[in-house]
Amino acid sequence: MLDFRTLQIEPQYLGSSSAFAFSRIISLPLNRNLPPSAATTGPALGDQPGSTGTPCPLPDYDTAISLSNAYFKNIHPQYPFLHEPTFRIWEAKVYGASPESVHTELFGLSLFFLNMVYAVAALLKNNTDAFAEQLYTSAQLHSDALANDSLESIQAILLCAMYSLRSLTGPSLWELSGLALRKCIGLGYHRSAKRHAPPANMLRHELRKRVFWVAQGLDCTMAIRLGRPLGIPLLEIDAELPADVNDSCISEMGITAETGASGEPGQLGKSTITHANHVFRLRIIQARICTSLFSDTARLSVHDTAYQTRIQQLRADLDQWHATASPSTKPLAVDDLTMFNSTE
Repeated sequence: MLDFRTLQIEPQYLGSSSAFAFSRIISLPLNRNLPPSAATTGPALGDQPGSTGTPCPLPDYDTAISLSNAYFKNIHPQYPFLHEPTFRIWEAKVYGASPESVHTELFGLSLFFLNMVYAVAALLKNNTDAFAEQLYTSAQLHSDALANDSLESIQAILLCAMYSLRSLTGPSLWELSGLALRKCIGLGYHRSAKRHAPPANMLRHELRKRVFWVAQGLDCTMAIRLGRPLGIPLLEIDAELPADVNDSCISEMGITAETGASGEPGQLGKSTITHANHVFRLRIIQARICTSLFSDTARLSVHDTAYQTRIQQLRADLDQWHATASPSTKPLAVDDLTMFNSTE
């Protein structure tokens, strides 16, 4: 780990390979749908929403809470790269401030994340695509608040990926997942932090693991669907999976939760991240299948003994993964907008 604190917020893994900041790397694909006036002017809380593709004010408080609740109920369990208590603090500060003071640099980071979370949640609801695009456009007006390579910049990219995953507009999901993964590698998130130094901030330590495994999972999924190579070989990864605890149990000081039989926090837990960790393990198996069976450089004859051995081992690993699936504690509810937490 090389520490360039004069240039970066966080230490870089083997140095930074590029001087381009997040807002400059991603500004073209993110802003390609913005109207010309949106590059310099932002929405005011009292403005009326415009047409699709134009910035809009933040929704009223009740609507905002409804949208953020939908996001953390339906998106967060599958892609837990945010910390809900931190988001709720941002939400309370923005809606508790006067309209005149909200659009200052102090609120730039908060406004980006609020608009993006609301935009992704709006896509989950019926007949709100235009509203979602307006919120997405409003979020990009505050992307300069994420100019440095940092945990927050990767979270921002992943939020844009969540939007592209569900929208007909927005940047390429392949490009976004690859960019998020490479920024994780640049900050060393693919390596075990225990080997370097004990974490001084447990919350950021856990979020680093979360953003990496979400980015790796998205990259793996897109690579398999598009027939492209993985963004990072599995041999280069020794990062641990996130602790299996609820967001409310994690703070900067540490993790407060019941310990499992091993004595490690959350090893036997059942939390909002339990399902995500289960899927992270599946992505690892999928990456192994992709590289050991379908890569042109690794392809063997189906009659080869080594090929049959690989098949048997991968099948055994899949069976073990399936056997460790956490049973759903509730059936699919009427207000569920995704099926991720159900048995199906």
